[in-house]
Amino acid sequence: MINEEDLNKCIENLAQLSTTSTRSDRQLLLEIGYILKQELDNVKAWNSSHTDEQRRHGQIDVKKLLEDNTQLFKENQTLLAAVANMKDVIEHQLPNINEELVEIGNKFDLLNKQLENF
Repeated sequence: MINEEDLNKCIENLAQLSTTSTRSDRQLLLEIGYILKQELDNVKAWNSSHTDEQRRHGQIDVKKLLEDNTQLFKENQTLLAAVANMKDVIEHQLPNINEELVEIGNKFDLLNKQLENF
């Protein structure tokens, strides 16, 4: 993006050229100046919003940011270890649960047979 200073300089140079140019050249210079003025307004608006954003949030404390990231990394490692442990427990208990479900299914089958015979 072109900075404000350069855009202002371009507009001033176009203004000087327009005083020594023909009518058709002045028309072209005026169109270029208008486009540059629009870009200058956009740059000013962007700079203003960026400055306002910095004022609201203040300066970023890099040291604090690194500390926070380190803490988050440690917490993430702890959570990953807990998830791995839970996965191991579930995988270890899964055969037992499966056996119990088969046994429950067999008991229901037996109950259904008894009810049919009754």
